[in-house]
Amino acid sequence: MASDPKFLGNPLLKTQHFIGASRWHQVSETEITGRHQVRVPHQKYTDESRKTVAVKGHSHGSATMWYKKVEGVWKFAGLCPDIRWFEYDYDQVFADTKVHFNEADRVQDTQHH
Repeated sequence: MASDPKFLGNPLLKTQHFIGASRWHQVSETEITGRHQVRVPHQKYTDESRKTVAVKGHSHGSATMWYKKVEGVWKFAGLCPDIRWFEYDYDQVFADTKVHFNEADRVQDTQHH
């Protein structure tokens, strides 16, 4: 889902993730939970020249992230963002995504009934 062209894989979408105020809790020898403040600016451009911004929206909040040690190497194991507020037209950044994924959910639901 994240790399879908209608979501974060959209070549017209650019983001930056600013992470700070991190706190870490080692749950076990192989698991760590991190809690971070985040600010994530998003800009979607009108075309691949990236000269004109079509819509922008910046989200602010926190994220809980899980890390797991696999064969001696720490790996990313999960993410739970908690968006508290946003600037500009954040709800429009992924507007076509909502339709795209909701349609896929409806098709999947009708196939199961």
